[in-house]
Amino acid sequence: PGANDNSSGVAILLALADKFKNLKVNNTIIFIAFDGEERGLYGSKYFIDTYPSDKTKIKIMLNLDMLGSLTGDSLFYTETMNKDIIKFFSSTNLESSKRLLLINSNLGLSDSYTFSSHNIPTIYLSTGNDSNQHTIKDTEDRINYSGMEKILGFIVKLILEIDQKEN
Repeated sequence: PGANDNSSGVAILLALADKFKNLKVNNTIIFIAFDGEERGLYGSKYFIDTYPSDKTKIKIMLNLDMLGSLTGDSLFYTETMNKDIIKFFSSTNLESSKRLLLINSNLGLSDSYTFSSHNIPTIYLSTGNDSNQHTIKDTEDRINYSGMEKILGFIVKLILEIDQKEN
């Protein structure tokens, strides 16, 4: 149990880290999985409270949450504070050979709330609510792996476009 919430987001996070390990980028990229989100955002709060550098230099926080149940190519997002990022978000999808239906939603902010409350732009990504969430039915056999690959490709392109944007 927990295959979609939260293993699918962590799996994409690890795949992103693997893809970016040998790529030259202009900005520092931090790949981090937080704990304690549902108990009070403990992990993300600790990270922000102890962040050793200037928080205003953080370009964006991408929150990857429950990305294993892609249905009808619908990827839900919630963004805060930076409309330029949404332009990249939309153009990345238009240029993608594997387009997603991007749906602006208010599913929640999850750990991205901690960042947005510190005036850091965020994008929360999810394949939507899952009736198996927090149950013993949230198992790997219910994961849409090809959908996760499609989302991974989109996020790689999104990060590369954001990286190229001047501050």
